[in-house]
Amino acid sequence: MATIQGMCARIGIVTSKGLTLTLKQYYSKPLLYTMLLFSFPAITLNIWADIQGTGAVANMIFPAIPVSAFCIGFTAILMFVIIKYSYQKIVMILKWLCLSLLLYIIVPFMVKQDRGLIAKNTFIPTIKFNKNFISIIVAIPGTTISLYLFFLQATIEAEDIAHK
Repeated sequence: MATIQGMCARIGIVTSKGLTLTLKQYYSKPLLYTMLLFSFPAITLNIWADIQGTGAVANMIFPAIPVSAFCIGFTAILMFVIIKYSYQKIVMILKWLCLSLLLYIIVPFMVKQDRGLIAKNTFIPTIKFNKNFISIIVAIPGTTISLYLFFLQATIEAEDIAHK
């Protein structure tokens, strides 16, 4: 994924365009439309899964509110923010929100846990051939390898070049 992400960034830097415009300029229309045909459902489903996951986590905090209500609410908030604010403003807000990721370092020290079991499971994985385990194995690359990130990376690099 990192290699493809780097390639997309280089495409954006060299061409000063995103992936879609680069495909349109250098390749045939059938190839462009084939890419869009396969990318659109994957990107849409990936975003849907992200919103659904956010709704599920919010439901864990507030179980009285259904997941679907959170999904609709988060979608409305996202649409409002995307329409109301510039890309640069959204980037600034998201950079500040990244500070919340520091909780990953703090929370383990706030919760009582079996450190020996954690150390053992860190180095000796437990492999199970059941539905839940396989779902997790599929979900890990599915959440990190997102088509829209490739398109986004090329576009961000092209915009950075244009603004300099």
